[in-house]
Amino acid sequence: MTLSVRGALLVICLLIAGLSAPAKSMRMALMMDVKKHQSRATFEASKEHPDREWLYLTQAHDDVEFEMRLNMTGQEEQVQKGRTDVVEIPGVTAGVSGYKRAKAETFGNEVALVIETKLVRTKKQSGKDSQEKEESLERIPLQFKNKSDTLDDLKAGKTIEFRITPDGLKSLLGQAKTKAEAGLNAKSEGDGAKASISSKAWFLDSSRKGVVLISARKIHYEAPPMGMHAQGKVHFSVE
Repeated sequence: MTLSVRGALLVICLLIAGLSAPAKSMRMALMMDVKKHQSRATFEASKEHPDREWLYLTQAHDDVEFEMRLNMTGQEEQVQKGRTDVVEIPGVTAGVSGYKRAKAETFGNEVALVIETKLVRTKKQSGKDSQEKEESLERIPLQFKNKSDTLDDLKAGKTIEFRITPDGLKSLLGQAKTKAEAGLNAKSEGDGAKASISSKAWFLDSSRKGVVLISARKIHYEAPPMGMHAQGKVHFSVE
């Protein structure tokens, strides 16, 4: 899940914490829309990480638009919306440690972009440090954009441009949908809570299906612009 989505969900949590409900039970409805208009990442060789196989994140930029709506028993609707640029690089961005790395994986005549993320975000909440961990492993099947390019060209270090395969695009949508549901579900846990959650994901621009440039010591990945929608209804028993 992107930093902006996590921040949006935190806003919802703060809104919930600030509300009071005199009833012994309450119902809450959450709606979240996120549009990632642009997501770019560059991975390069790292002196701090002497792996020959992996390249590490050196540049990143996400352009994210979001809208959240919260309805709760006996309270006015709470709305948060906006658009923000997010730059998050482990070891460079304040409070972000760990790593995000990528490699080109070949199996027979197939090529895939593998991205591994293991991050720890440290933030101040109520005057105390709190940590949030993110771990994921993505494998995105690729195909040569130029039919004259070959695996031998890739292994020789030539810069090759790839497209994401149809199966890879389907996988990206599935991952986005799962992350959206997980984000809402994490905020609905607790004693006496019963939740129902649904979500969907889609591409914002059918003509932009992602770009992957791979060379011997550098990978540039631009993800397809995507939208995510998640909504959930939660019933809480209040002591």
